Parts: sequence; structure tokens; C-alpha cells
Amino acid sequence: MQSKCQQPSSEQSEFEVNPKKSEKIVDLVNAEGPLLSLYKRENGGHYLEAQLKDGSAKIYFDTQKDLLEPYFRGELKTRELLQRSRSSSITIKPRAEKKNLVSKDSFNKEVQCGEYFFTELPQGMALEEPERFLKEMI
Repeated sequence: MQSKCQQPSSEQSEFEVNPKKSEKIVDLVNAEGPLLSLYKRENGGHYLEAQLKDGSAKIYFDTQKDLLEPYFRGELKTRELLQRSRSSSITIKPRAEKKNLVSKDSFNKEVQCGEYFFTELPQGMALEEPERFLKEMI
């Protein structure tokens, strides 16, 4: 299925997470715990927290409304949200360790549900009425 989502701009930036200056908005995907969650930064930007498939860490990466809209329509897979993020880096937080900032291009691990479209997730895993949260995004 062809995505109508724009490609990331050539003006990519580094992305770092400051949990003390962020607000968790909602879990987008949940299976006995959050697998993909949406956060709002103090500056008004948004990012996603995703669980790695092997359970070894969580990753954090920038997102915006124009990526989430096609994701909710089933036009982007979870891994494509990461690939199309406008930042050139992601933050990795291994279990019980400090966060690390790494280049998105060098990141080669799989995120939970990364191969699924949002619309393909089993009932009860995906957020109901995701459009409600899109309206609140800038």
C-alpha cells in the first residue's frame, strides 16, 4: 500500500529525551504493558516510546501528526514511523542503564509490532479512537 506521508525533510536534527519535561499522552499499542506510547515534550513537540522486540530496551524517537495519521489508517507500519522520523538520531534506554543517543541509520534492532500496520493489530492491543489524539497535536 502506497503511503501518502511525506518523506522526512533533509533538515534532520538530533533527538534527545528529557522525561522530566515530557507528558505521557496515551499508549497507542498495549499488550500486557505499553509497546508504543505517545509523549508530548515541554516545547510542544511529540515523540514515541517503543519497546524493542527482544525486550532489552526502550527507544524514543521524534514523531508528528503527519506520520501518525497514515499509521492509524494502516498505511505505515510501526517500524516505518521510526524510519520516517525527522530526527537523525534516537535515544535508547537499555534496562537498568543510562540512555544512549545513537544515529538512526546505525540502529538495527526490531521494535515490538514493527512489522504490523496499526489496523492489523489484534483487537484490544491498538488504541481505540486514535483520531481523538491527533486533533490535540500541533
